[in-house]
Amino acid sequence: MPQNDSVKSDESRTRQIMDAFWQGESYGRPALLVKARNGRYSEENPEIPAPQRRAYDLDPEYHARLVRYWTRSKVYLAEAMPGHQLTWGSCLATLPVIAGGDYDYHDSAWIKPMPDILDRPLPVFDPGKEIIKRLETCYRAGMEAVRGEGFLSAPVMIDGLTTLSLFMGVEELCLGLREKPDIIRNGSAALNALFSDIYDHFHGFLKNQCGGNGDSVCFFGPLYPGKSESVQCDFAVMLSPKDFEQFVIPDLHLTTSRLDSSLYHMDGTGQLRFLDLLATVPALTGIQWNPEIEAAKRPMEWISAFKRIRSKGLCLYLHLSSAEEVIAITREIGPDGLCVRLPDYDTEKDAHEAIAKIEKVFPLSLP
Repeated sequence: MPQNDSVKSDESRTRQIMDAFWQGESYGRPALLVKARNGRYSEENPEIPAPQRRAYDLDPEYHARLVRYWTRSKVYLAEAMPGHQLTWGSCLATLPVIAGGDYDYHDSAWIKPMPDILDRPLPVFDPGKEIIKRLETCYRAGMEAVRGEGFLSAPVMIDGLTTLSLFMGVEELCLGLREKPDIIRNGSAALNALFSDIYDHFHGFLKNQCGGNGDSVCFFGPLYPGKSESVQCDFAVMLSPKDFEQFVIPDLHLTTSRLDSSLYHMDGTGQLRFLDLLATVPALTGIQWNPEIEAAKRPMEWISAFKRIRSKGLCLYLHLSSAEEVIAITREIGPDGLCVRLPDYDTEKDAHEAIAKIEKVFPLSLP
């Protein structure tokens, strides 16, 4: 990004540190994503509660207000960048809706069943679809709202097999894996191809029609100067390693091969049973650790898992609760290929103190 397009005063340093992370390296400390409340910003959060949000999900002005609030209400420190992703449909709806489905809200978005999904023609990407055009309008409004201050990334999406489970129901999909595996594989592959087509379309739209530079923030987190996103299979909690190899690994090959970098969104510690298989996907860059709530409270109990992940040559993106946790875990696994997101701080002073505490033990050493 040219200097006059920078959205952060120390952006060149941020890019240097993040590039090292994606390469499995570091400059002496982990990459840190740290934000603090902007005490000079007084507007209230415009986010609509989930049960009432459906009417606003494709409202360009609503997204412009949200993105503006996200950008200006926080101060972005260390390697955090003011990059955002639209959160319509709780980040669950994009692939199912573009595939022909529908959704509603309860506490979160809920995809409406479409039990005949496998009897329908396989979904293909159509850039002229009304939902695509409406989302483009929302993305354009969001980019205009923060031009020069922040940017947007292509949408976060769930995967094809999980989408099938939402359309068909978990029990029906489990039966389908046994009774009609080829049909399930074809349906999942078509949905994952659609995933990639949607991502490519909006990445290109943001870059070529909205004046973006092609940057991404992978799952609301690490900056990458190109196409980067989380890949996942939340339905995998129902699968054995053998089933994961049969039904998930081929789709991961497809989706990761069409990204410049990617993190597998490991949704639950039970998915560690798939780590050896994940390490066989050449284009997969790393793991986003997303454990159960109780496991998240005790990250030191998972040091052996973190070491296994790094031993496979995969980067590791963690959410930790304090500078002390960052120090303790970095002492165990080292700073290379490690990116940590800390909770948002109430003040810039608190945030700077946390960064300084980490850098006292792991000094940053840039050339």
